[in-house]
Amino acid sequence: MKDWIVNNLGIIEMLMSGILVLGFCAWQYWSVSRPDKGE
Repeated sequence: MKDWIVNNLGIIEMLMSGILVLGFCAWQYWSVSRPDKGE
């Protein structure tokens, strides 16, 4: 399993980065669309 992780580290990093970006964009959109819930 460790060898598989090492071989696919680049793909895993890309997936994690994509998830983080999507989550951040969704959070920003939610904050803008719900100003009453913002700071």
